Amino acid sequence: MKKQILTIACFLFFITVYAQVEPKKDVQKQKTNEELAQYYRQKSKKQKKTGWTLLGSGVVLYGVTALAATRDLDNVDGEVQMAAAMILFSIGTASSALSIPFFIAGSKSKRNALLLLQQNDIRIGPENRSNTTIRSVGIGIPLGR
Repeated sequence: MKKQILTIACFLFFITVYAQVEPKKDVQKQKTNEELAQYYRQKSKKQKKTGWTLLGSGVVLYGVTALAATRDLDNVDGEVQMAAAMILFSIGTASSALSIPFFIAGSKSKRNALLLLQQNDIRIGPENRSNTTIRSVGIGIPLGR
């Protein structure tokens, strides 16, 4: 009896945990281009700030490594310091290299914000008879020539 109750309780628990509710599309408000541009600007600033933080911390770790390398390292304690300096150098290199994708992502977010503020009509295709235009961000590429 205990196994049956436990099985039913687990079954009911898993049904409620994994249930997915579809969001109501009528209630969700579509964002305007200005709101999306503001979002991308804030995202760009955060990404660039993160990039500069990572780059700065990498440069500081390089400086600490340089200071550790200039000390007198003739004894056993010096070997431990040199090993620690090599670890800091590796972390500084990784931190500096990791800042590059954040700078790239920040510039992409900034470009997206600028594109959203420019409203251009782009033709659907060169052979479109109805001359229907749609508002879009991007480049129209005709296919099937």
